[in-house]
Amino acid sequence: MTLLEGMGKMAAWLGQRGRKGLMALIVAALFLLNLNVALAAGSASIGGYVWYDDDGDGVFDQSEGGLEGVTVYLYRDNDGSLVATQTSAQDGSYRFDDLSAGGYIVQVPETVKSGLAEYALTTDSPLSISLAGEDRSDVNFGYEALASTGGPAEPTAVTLSSFVASSASQGASFHWPWLAVLATLAAGGTLWVRRKPNGDKRFEFKRRRGR
Repeated sequence: MTLLEGMGKMAAWLGQRGRKGLMALIVAALFLLNLNVALAAGSASIGGYVWYDDDGDGVFDQSEGGLEGVTVYLYRDNDGSLVATQTSAQDGSYRFDDLSAGGYIVQVPETVKSGLAEYALTTDSPLSISLAGEDRSDVNFGYEALASTGGPAEPTAVTLSSFVASSASQGASFHWPWLAVLATLAAGGTLWVRRKPNGDKRFEFKRRRGR
């Protein structure tokens, strides 16, 4: 006996009132089935903020601003496949929409650059998120600024005696440019040596007259 035949016999046995109840039950079952299909197709989301963690405590404070331009990666938890990427907006927000129920992994880089500054994570990454059709908007990541190491060094004063002593200890041979340097020092001026910002070991010399 087929399913349709069985349902027909059941409807005949239940009578008119019973048939109405059976139809209502079938409609409710179909509604729940469609709802589950819609959830599986993707109605959930994952989002949050990437922010400047000024005090480095890993807690998102309202006074701390958003960090723009950070790439956020979304992976499936079961096989590690990449689902999508998002870039944090000007206010630091990001969002992945149309996600199906299941497990996900959200990840950001350990360090990022913003302008000339470099920032390091103060919160955990990656994070595991389990969705069952809801919206998650609390998956946040904080960054604090690292100490700058690429700026120009403070200038160092060089006197005639220190210049001669340093050159002698290194076995330097004096050429015509060095004779000009010695003449500057001998004339009573002070020579300032500044390392170039690009880290080059060569030095640039700027003369400042002594008093």
